[in-house]
Amino acid sequence: MDHRRLSLLYLPSGKTKRKITKVNKMLPNTLCMNTSRNGSYLAGLLTTGEVFVWHKDTDLLRTTAPLPNMEDSTASSSRRHLVYISNEGGKILVVCKDGKVHIWQKDDHSSHLASPQKATGKITELSGRWYKVGGGKTQLPEVDCKEVAIDAVFFQDQVQGNCCRCSFVFNNGRTFTVSTAILHWHEKADSLAYGPMPFSVTWMVAQRPLAAAVPDSTLIRSRGAYLACYTNDGQVLAVACNQWQPKDTKVMFVSVFTSTAVEANMSSCGAKTCDLPPKILRTYWICGMRWTCDDLLLVCITKRGSVVILTRLGEPVTLTTHGCSVEMGPSLYLPLHPLIMYSPGQENIHPSKIASQSSPPSTSEIDPLKQRFSIATHPRLPIILCSDGYMVTVMQLPSNLTTPNVLKTLCVEANQVLSNLGVRPMLGATLTRVFGQSSFGDKGKSVTQWRKVGTGLKMLNMNRTEETNSFTGAKSSTVKKGGLPRYSFEEPTDSGDLSQSESDVSTVGANVSKPGLASGDEGKIFFGDHDLVNETVVRPEKAKTPLELAEGVSSTLLCAWGLSLSYSGQWTWELEVITRHIADCLVKLVSHLLQDEGVRAEKKKKGKTKKERSGVSKALVLFRHALNMTNWDSVHQHCLPCVVRMVHGVTGHLLGRVRGHDIRVRGQLEALAGCQHLLRFAEERLNRAYLWNSGIGGKLGHGR
Repeated sequence: MDHRRLSLLYLPSGKTKRKITKVNKMLPNTLCMNTSRNGSYLAGLLTTGEVFVWHKDTDLLRTTAPLPNMEDSTASSSRRHLVYISNEGGKILVVCKDGKVHIWQKDDHSSHLASPQKATGKITELSGRWYKVGGGKTQLPEVDCKEVAIDAVFFQDQVQGNCCRCSFVFNNGRTFTVSTAILHWHEKADSLAYGPMPFSVTWMVAQRPLAAAVPDSTLIRSRGAYLACYTNDGQVLAVACNQWQPKDTKVMFVSVFTSTAVEANMSSCGAKTCDLPPKILRTYWICGMRWTCDDLLLVCITKRGSVVILTRLGEPVTLTTHGCSVEMGPSLYLPLHPLIMYSPGQENIHPSKIASQSSPPSTSEIDPLKQRFSIATHPRLPIILCSDGYMVTVMQLPSNLTTPNVLKTLCVEANQVLSNLGVRPMLGATLTRVFGQSSFGDKGKSVTQWRKVGTGLKMLNMNRTEETNSFTGAKSSTVKKGGLPRYSFEEPTDSGDLSQSESDVSTVGANVSKPGLASGDEGKIFFGDHDLVNETVVRPEKAKTPLELAEGVSSTLLCAWGLSLSYSGQWTWELEVITRHIADCLVKLVSHLLQDEGVRAEKKKKGKTKKERSGVSKALVLFRHALNMTNWDSVHQHCLPCVVRMVHGVTGHLLGRVRGHDIRVRGQLEALAGCQHLLRFAEERLNRAYLWNSGIGGKLGHGR
């Protein structure tokens, strides 16, 4: 789907339905389209200001009343509209890139399941009303702002109720700015107390200097510089901050509710070297992002067709694929759809030199044969779809790849490393029973293992004996012997229009005056440039020093700590026990670091002097990072007892260290004063995280 084209892809057979009879006649006058998060509804904004709503399951098409002042909104071509629709199809959000927001809500007596209209009759209009969401004095992007990124989500939360969040990410001068409209629908009993509007609007602005938000960054005012994507629960906003140098590109996880951000290093976006031709630097930009159905993983694709996956609040994970002759990895970036570069009339020229001579035709915006990379995820199943505009690759994740299972694996790994460091954390009988329920048991079984590699995770499917396609049309969901589960999918109801027609093929590249591959009668085509792609192959690890082991296990524990704090699903006893154990492991690691008596030893390496922090300093930094991440638990507040448990344990170890090593009265008084400052810091962080009126809006702070 793009602005004016729409087709249905059936996963079991790979057939494509390129024309939807009722929707096809709307497409020539459509400005933008979007689907609901559950995939049931399709909404499209027409040039007349109306919004059409198509329900996939019932094949019903309806339209809304025209959007007020639509002529003024479409007067400037630089303003681009976006449309969003809720899962039940009763609310529609129309956003303009200059900050204008309108929302449509259907009347209570209106229904999408009314009798279908006749094929020759007039399309039925839905009964509803438009509302304008005013921004007041909120800082919003200007009309000529090119780098602005927008995303919105409708969601229902047990704590917050029925809500919608719409965020604008842009540069305000040299300040990284995230302006968010938070819409909250009132209960029917409270509707009279809030006036005629059925919802309340709260605008929040989080700002941070660009140099602090993205270190070594440059101000880029170009389309695609920022990319935004909300989780399905609306709690985490992922922002891709593209930079001219791939090593400077970052992904930020932002909590708009508490103005908290966590940065993820993208490992140079797969670039092998920093010495790249200037005209191909943009091909390393992230151009698509989607969250998996359970909000555990963020899937991204670059303009070179490489796919990378990040954990929530974490770093890129190491990937391995197999099946359908797609054997790749282990690597952080998988070039599933390599960028095709075209050199007209030149022989024996390296693809890296094409950009230094002229702009690669395959990346031109007006090239009709240009690859258009996109990424999508299934709304209910662990399935990822990526495409370059010509072919779609479907990937199925392991079925046991859930937040509790990942947390269990991280805890087991942390315990192994702590044991190597001489620390013996007690799992206890209760935690052992919890881990016994996991799916990484016997060696003889086919399992999926997760291991920490630096700051990322490695996902390896150990079963490679059966490589048949698991996307079948079975009536029920079954599990192949030693393989991935089979899911049942929707089959096409009719056999007509399920393949590309000859007219569609002949129109592609028919205009030979266009630049690029469409106009060339001879030349050289490069399918990917392996010399410019870093394979990041995972090799056997060398023996690590105790210091490196401590740094690695701290990254593992902080990754697990962040996953627990940002979890918004059903909180269970199992998750409570695992989170409590993570807090205990953090306390044990702090205790181990406190035993390091090194006092800023200076080491010389390659003519440079490097200062190392003492054990106390490292322990306090780890403690500060763990407390800063509590902002992600502000809404649901599941982990407050575990956080208090961690603060109590760290304070106790600090006092115990003084009693055991310093018997002087002065030393004990200094230690007591230090513990007092530590408790005050913990109190300030806990108040900011767990008292809602303490941390709303303002400066965008670190979440780690």
